[in-house]
Amino acid sequence: MRHLASIPRAAFAVLFLLAALAPASAATSVLVVDPGAGPFTQIQDAVNAAADGDVILVKNGSYTAVTVDNKGVSIVADTGSPTLRPVIARVTIKNLSASRRVLLRGFRIAIVPTPFGTNIGVLLDSNFEDVLLENCVLLGGLPSVQVTNSTRATLVRCAVGGSPAVKATGSVVHLFEGACAGDDGADATSTPFGVIQAGPGAAGFECEGSSLVNFHGTPLTGGDGGDGLFSGGNCHPGADGGPGLLLASGVVFLRDVPIAGGAGGAPGSGCGNGGNPGPAIDQQGGSVLTSAESKRVLSIGSPVREGNATTLSMSGVPGDSVFLLLSIDADAQFIGNFRGTLVAASPFLLVGPIGTLPPSGDLSINVGIPPNLLAPGVEGLEAVLQMIVPVSPGSGAAIGSPSVLTVVDPAF
Repeated sequence: MRHLASIPRAAFAVLFLLAALAPASAATSVLVVDPGAGPFTQIQDAVNAAADGDVILVKNGSYTAVTVDNKGVSIVADTGSPTLRPVIARVTIKNLSASRRVLLRGFRIAIVPTPFGTNIGVLLDSNFEDVLLENCVLLGGLPSVQVTNSTRATLVRCAVGGSPAVKATGSVVHLFEGACAGDDGADATSTPFGVIQAGPGAAGFECEGSSLVNFHGTPLTGGDGGDGLFSGGNCHPGADGGPGLLLASGVVFLRDVPIAGGAGGAPGSGCGNGGNPGPAIDQQGGSVLTSAESKRVLSIGSPVREGNATTLSMSGVPGDSVFLLLSIDADAQFIGNFRGTLVAASPFLLVGPIGTLPPSGDLSINVGIPPNLLAPGVEGLEAVLQMIVPVSPGSGAAIGSPSVLTVVDPAF
């Protein structure tokens, strides 16, 4: 059961930090996308009109494909519910240079693969600045997320399914919670031209090209193999299940990560040749490092208007003494002695302890945003929050997941 805290010092600490950061983190403009009322009816139009640092608020609806090319913007779902997600056909974020960070929060990317189309749900290509995907659902891609030649890609609480769910090539990727599940293989099918054999299950995550990938509490599951078929007097076998993780090369760090291969496909009726279950890890090269440290989770409701309240939620090990990091920007990097990935960029502000996790391990804090937080003429601000917990003496600290808070003027 989640404990709702009434901790004035915690709420005041968050507000103090936001007020201190407000001048430096002010967004130039807030642009609104609404398919019915505008002023923009497509996300791409708002991206084209935006300047670096702008916030794009997106109302519920279905939108065509979006490309962000070397522009630092935040694209944030504004539906009033964390489970009501606008739908985007696909997203490409590419060529980001220094100081052009991109945030995509609260969307569903669900594409229907076609023989001649682009079947990648989200493509992150040649980015040398942070890209953060938070609270997104991505399904149906080949793969659903492709990260290529990018230095700092972070997925936070994203549920991803695809063939594979996520593929990293020559990149640094950080994942917090959520899930990566490979799609099931197709069952064997009889056609007028013969039998199409069953397909293998896809991997939950594929890593190649000397990538560095850090998982923090993200389950990895391979897809099930397709079922076999008895047709024309012949047995056509079931296919093998996919691996939870396919590692061709690179380094993978696993922290509190359950991994499972997919089940083998069933044999055809009366046949005995079902598929083999997929391995948890198919390691063809590279290195896998594991940590027994438990995950710590932080999230904050966003976006929020001045004068309204939001909820800061944290979970971890009962008895954890929780500190809070706050920054105006992201700079994801793995910190060994901190046992996690630090996403909040330096310089950041540290405050705490703001509370102790109760026996349930869950703690929520109501944070009211004052009506005068934004200076006159300032339309919005953003801050990266991250939870940090001291562990045993001499062992540093454990870092929890990040979350980006977007505060906007109530006129929007």
